Amino acid sequence: MSNAPLSILFGTAGLFYGLILPLVLLFLFTLILAASMHSGAAKPVKVTEAVYSYLMQGLGILLMTLGSLPTLYSVLIGNSF
Repeated sequence: MSNAPLSILFGTAGLFYGLILPLVLLFLFTLILAASMHSGAAKPVKVTEAVYSYLMQGLGILLMTLGSLPTLYSVLIGNSF
């Protein structure tokens, strides 16, 4: 059994994206929150909940996609796990 997926995950590129991606998401969250607060009628709690919900939905989609990759790989190579 190969440990190639772990070496990719903990390699230079994996660690780079593991550190940069959360920072970029935090920056986007702050930017969207600041832009929406510029409106006079904005409610801070509701805007924060909406942005958080969108981020969590995106994370859910990402995790569902990652969960389907072993099945897709199995189908493409013609072997079962």
